[in-house]
Amino acid sequence: MRITVLSKDNDLYEPVFELPKKYTSSIDLYRESQNPIDVLTHVMLVKPSILVVDDEFTRPESVSLMKSIRKMMPDIYMVFITPSSSLELGRTISEIGIHFYMLKPVNYSMLQESILHIVKTRFNSRL
Repeated sequence: MRITVLSKDNDLYEPVFELPKKYTSSIDLYRESQNPIDVLTHVMLVKPSILVVDDEFTRPESVSLMKSIRKMMPDIYMVFITPSSSLELGRTISEIGIHFYMLKPVNYSMLQESILHIVKTRFNSRL
């Protein structure tokens, strides 16, 4: 299964790269343009099963970007990572259908466990 990470934060890459290879067919790191159109285009081209979104990378367009991705890819699984503890942001994000919501600094093992949970519970029949 393909995992895409939208971030410039190197601390988010290591836990994803260290996932057992039997659960990941490819890992795509996107850290180029922060323009929402470029990000959306990349996600549509890559078609990941799991998308890890770093709010610091996509802000201030995080919510609108994830809404657009959800509309175009209703079956995608999303992990949202943010430094903001705003309840309003949390409510808005949960309405989009985020599978895991994490506050920075992210616990390395929690990120791995979140992704593995999605893989094992949602994609088990495909492994």
